[in-house]
Amino acid sequence: MLVLGAIGVLALLAALVVSPRRLRTIGQVALWGAVMTALAYFALDRFGAMAATAVPAGPVSPAVSAVVQALFDSLRAPTVVICVAAVVVAVVTRLPGRAR
Repeated sequence: MLVLGAIGVLALLAALVVSPRRLRTIGQVALWGAVMTALAYFALDRFGAMAATAVPAGPVSPAVSAVVQALFDSLRAPTVVICVAAVVVAVVTRLPGRAR
């Protein structure tokens, strides 16, 4: 996972170095980062719901449901913060009259 993160950072830096319009590149990366964060959250949420319903009814079922709910409820706030921050960055890079 650390290697993938490092590759992502290097790819972002390379894109910024070769980009003739760096502000636009930052805006696009921010916007797509918000989209991918939201999609990943919804996919994980659906996976958690499927995992919780796959457990047969019994004494373990409420515990599994509680763990899944606690895990994905704790991911909701950071997902919203990342998405809002990324959209703000994308909008700021698109403001008319920005310095060139």
